[in-house]
Amino acid sequence: MRNLFRIFSLLLPAMLLSACSLAVPDGGEDKEEDRMIGAYITQEVIDVEQFSDEDLPDFQNRLYASIVKNGSEDSSDWSISFPGSEGIRFFAPFWTAPDGHSYRDNVVDAKIGERDFSVSESDEEETIGLSGTIYVLPYGKPEKEFHFYVNPVYQTPDEEFYALPGSGYLLQTGGEAVEGEQVSATLSGEISQTVDGKTKVKRTNVTVRFQTMYRPVKIALCQMDAEHQMLKKQAYKPEEVPDTFHAQAETAYILVETEKESPAGEKEVFREICENTQESEGVLESFCAAKDGTLIKRDTKVVWGMK
Repeated sequence: MRNLFRIFSLLLPAMLLSACSLAVPDGGEDKEEDRMIGAYITQEVIDVEQFSDEDLPDFQNRLYASIVKNGSEDSSDWSISFPGSEGIRFFAPFWTAPDGHSYRDNVVDAKIGERDFSVSESDEEETIGLSGTIYVLPYGKPEKEFHFYVNPVYQTPDEEFYALPGSGYLLQTGGEAVEGEQVSATLSGEISQTVDGKTKVKRTNVTVRFQTMYRPVKIALCQMDAEHQMLKKQAYKPEEVPDTFHAQAETAYILVETEKESPAGEKEVFREICENTQESEGVLESFCAAKDGTLIKRDTKVVWGMK
């Protein structure tokens, strides 16, 4: 029996929001609406605040985020979290600088791998795309399964953030556990705004993939010269791979050997190459297992030796 992925509930029937504009008589502009900017992925249903129909007619269930600026005016130093909830952040907020210009930021946790952010813009539309992969350990036990909820995140014109309850996904990792099994969750949000008679559509598309990966148990960094001879080999536990790695001057490339273990106890070695492109730095990617059964992506900065 192979791994089984399936949607088990749909808590938010419509992820696509269409705009209902309210004209401002003296400005010829629509009232700004809340924009979907990404997703907040949890393993439990989010505990939302309750509002009455009179207080909040459009959405009655919201989990508001907390923003801690840490004494800085730079948004890259700010911490955005959802109090009382544990989850994975994956969204792209928009900020307004003191000079009035707006800019986009990326808030993404280390459990998101294979990340991709894209922006396309014209006079008529602007589309933001986010995609990434959450890796999960297959346990090979019939009773073991993972629940994931992909909750859409919205930003208000006042730069507040909230999440709405999203669709739930069930990942069963019992039976014959196979690495690479995958299922995708997609969200799409759209608003439109008219300024001086010109309408612009703003879209956000999010794709979150859930994929099984065998447990990494050892990672070796092998420094190789131009003749493919090994200069040095250093092995680490996955959680102890250094943040920065200094390569020797003669290193032409680094062979990254990742030893993984299947639920049945079988060992496999996967190899990747990081070439010395004469740049002062490179990046090695590795993973280590978290306690909740997901995997954490680790980036190691490579400083190439100078000849």
